[in-house]
Amino acid sequence: MLSNTKLNIQEIAEKKKILNSYPFKFYLESTQKCNLNCIMCDHKSCSEDKEFSIELFEKIKPYLKYAEEVDFYLLGEPTLSKNLSKFLKETEKCSFVPKIFTNGTILNKKLLNLFDKRGVFVNISMESADKDIYELIRNGASFEKFKKNVKMYADKYKHRNNDRFHIRLSCTVAIDTLPEVLNIIEFAHDLGIKDLFFGAIDSEPKYMNRNLSCDPEKTVFYFKKAKELADKYKIRFSCPRKIGNLVIKENNNWKNFKLPIDKYSSEYAEAFNPNPLTKDCGYPWIQTIIRANGDVCSCCQRRFVLGNLFKSSFDEIWNGDSYQKLRAQENFRKCYGVGCNMINYSIWPHQISRDTKMEKKI
Repeated sequence: MLSNTKLNIQEIAEKKKILNSYPFKFYLESTQKCNLNCIMCDHKSCSEDKEFSIELFEKIKPYLKYAEEVDFYLLGEPTLSKNLSKFLKETEKCSFVPKIFTNGTILNKKLLNLFDKRGVFVNISMESADKDIYELIRNGASFEKFKKNVKMYADKYKHRNNDRFHIRLSCTVAIDTLPEVLNIIEFAHDLGIKDLFFGAIDSEPKYMNRNLSCDPEKTVFYFKKAKELADKYKIRFSCPRKIGNLVIKENNNWKNFKLPIDKYSSEYAEAFNPNPLTKDCGYPWIQTIIRANGDVCSCCQRRFVLGNLFKSSFDEIWNGDSYQKLRAQENFRKCYGVGCNMINYSIWPHQISRDTKMEKKI
């Protein structure tokens, strides 16, 4: 009998619209609250400062046994969630890897010890290692406090009790902050961080003058320099695979730098991410997002609400008309007719892909 994940992968290959499997990756928006007002974030316009309630958690909890990964975040700052600790403790017997995405400005020893004990994969977001630039982008944050907290995370990682506990610096890059990728690698090296992820600012119209596709050659130059520096320091590195019409052939060094978390990470969660070369996307099959208000979406773009758990059961939503319509699409680059940022700037090294003759490899 196939496991849920293997069945899910089989149903992707068969392009099934009604599934017998469940998602093996969940996003639970533990809170919509945030303590910062970052210049590139649309948090204020897309959230209601709601908390993911215990009642809502109980509705989705039975399905978490199928998960290989559960991300307890979306738009808010998860360390502000009043229920995050409870969610982590109540799922201790589950085999999935729990993840959070934090701005790194809120941390205490109790929370840090819980992350270590539970084996949480902690993504810490930053855009600059320069105090002035950092505080300009991260409106409301103190760079010195952030740096102190990252050091606490790094020190705890060195003396971790659980190999699932992992620290990654995740960086959103814009054309005007490109030189900062080198400074961030130096920052990571100084503090002992061994995993770096560089993503691209959204391709939405309001960000077009800061988009990496404004200058693909410059972008590729800095990312290649960044990979060389990461290789030198033996830091895991990844960056977007496709910039404009340029494809970065070696956009990561994962095969060279193995980390303890690797033996727990899902073998398939990255393989079916949106693909910039084939226009494929596995999200409508492999994952689901539950927002704090109960809305169910297919991906972090949050553009299309497929149902609400306060109005329907998850089973009804998972194989409902909206999900079926989403799975029936042929070209996910224009998902529901809207351009997809995930397709344009996908990163993942294990992705199943094929290069096209139209694109130039670097």
